[in-house]
Amino acid sequence: MEMSHIPNHRSVAISNATRQPITWAGFFLAGGIAVIVVLVWCLLLSATSYFVYWWDKQAATHGRWRVAETTLHVIDFLGGWPGGWAARRRFRHKTRKPRFVWVFWTVAAANVVAFSYLLIQGWL
Repeated sequence: MEMSHIPNHRSVAISNATRQPITWAGFFLAGGIAVIVVLVWCLLLSATSYFVYWWDKQAATHGRWRVAETTLHVIDFLGGWPGGWAARRRFRHKTRKPRFVWVFWTVAAANVVAFSYLLIQGWL
């Protein structure tokens, strides 16, 4: 009888027995790490967004080179919208341009939906 057709049941049993506890521990550890990574990412991008809005407001006030609106939207889209929101309120910057405001809130809503989806799926 050829031995290659006989599965090694012992290695399968050991593999299955040790996999489940590691999977659950890994699941919670990875989930916690993922949440921390996402929060740190959003904090860094929010600080960046706040600074860039401040920079653009200063440039507008003093007649210097301005930051492109697309740049502001991209930073906000990547997760920095809370900083952008705070800067817009603090500096009263980009609050009267309807198209900018509409895109800003669309970007913020997209971020909230994406974050919620990741939470519901269990990826965070």
